[in-house]
Amino acid sequence: MVIGAGEMGTLVAKALSNKNIKFIYLSNRTFDMAETLNQLLFISLW
Repeated sequence: MVIGAGEMGTLVAKALSNKNIKFIYLSNRTFDMAETLNQLLFISLW
């Protein structure tokens, strides 16, 4: 689980994505920022 879609959260999510982690859970204050990170990494938002 990644908390926050800011600079550090993005770096962590990218690192997890590169490790072929099957699920990455992302929590953020705003849906828009989480959606932006989703589009960048091609991860699923639930």
